[in-house]
Formats: sequence, structure tokens, C-alpha cells
Amino acid sequence: MLQQVKNNGMRANFRREHDKKICCLGLTSLIGLPADHIPVEALDGIFKATLDLLAAYKDQIAEPKKQNEDDVDDMDGFDADEDDEEVESDKEMGLDDEDGDELNNLHLQRLAAEARGFQPADEDDDSDDDFSDDEELQSPIDEVDPFVLFVESVKGLQASDLARFQNLVQTLDFRYQALANGIGQYAEERRVEIERENWRRQIHS
Repeated sequence: MLQQVKNNGMRANFRREHDKKICCLGLTSLIGLPADHIPVEALDGIFKATLDLLAAYKDQIAEPKKQNEDDVDDMDGFDADEDDEEVESDKEMGLDDEDGDELNNLHLQRLAAEARGFQPADEDDDSDDDFSDDEELQSPIDEVDPFVLFVESVKGLQASDLARFQNLVQTLDFRYQALANGIGQYAEERRVEIERENWRRQIHS
């Protein structure tokens, strides 16, 4: 079910950020179960599935930030090109700086007048709800970071049952070892960010 994908390669289940997070937390909670509660083979599958889902969740929450950065870069380039074109156009028409400023002011006034009278029509939202979360959605797990919890759970397993931990790690292939290392590093970054955010809240409270 976790690995099931559609014909286009997209995940068939747990596509929303919130769904991924809930599933990650649930799988992580199984890692710390005693050996008599979960067999070695099942633990190996759970561990790998958790790594895959955490990696997918990490990529998904990073996508909006990356998109915003790309949008800013595009707008900066657009503004620069537009300014250059306006300067060249003014030169071709024989306008000096004062004439150009006057035309710009008139243009801005006209745009402002049009904006005051413009009322955007309601449009149907064709976006795929499966890929976006309700911004107003709140739940008890909001303050729980799945990456930090995963690393803490793995460390707990290592401390409580070293032989079981070593057996689990040794069965991982190169891909999952790389995923585990990447998740561990990202969890440390998240821990620092969370501590910094908590410190800011204490200052402003």
C-alpha cells in the first residue's frame, strides 16, 4: 500500500503532506516496540518504508519554498528586462529622463484607477486537493517533527537492543544507508530550527 504508485509514477496513497506525516509518525512508533512484539523481518520492512516516506515528505515540504525562490528570481529578471526595454524605448523616441518620469507617473495613475474598478470574478478551483493541505487545519501532531522523532526512536532502539539495531543496519543496502544518513542530517537541522523558533517565542511572549 505504501509503495503503490499510479501509471504516471505518482503515489497512489498518502499524497498530502498531512497524510505522509501521520503515516511517518505511526511507522516510527513501531520501531521502538520490543522484539517479542515485532519480528525482525517486519522491522526491516517498516524501517525501509519509513525512510522512503520521510524522504518523500521532505521533498514535498521543500517544494513550496523552492517554488517561491524561483518565482522571486523570475520576477527579478522580468523587472530588469522590462526596465531595460523601457529605457531603450525612451531613447528611441527621443525622451529625456524628466519626460520619462512624467509618462511613468501617468501610467501608474492609470493603472491605479483601473485597479480600483477591477473586481476579480470567482473562479472554480481546479487544483488537486490531494497535493495541498488545509492551511487552517490544526491537530495535536503539529508540534511533533517526524524526522526528529525517527532519529530519537532509532537511537532508543540502539540503546535498548544493540544487537537488534546492528542487525537492522547491516541489512540495509547502499540506497537505504544513504537515505538514513540524509534523514539523520536533516533531523539535526530541524532540531536546531525548532530550538531557534522556541527561543524566539520565549523572547516575544
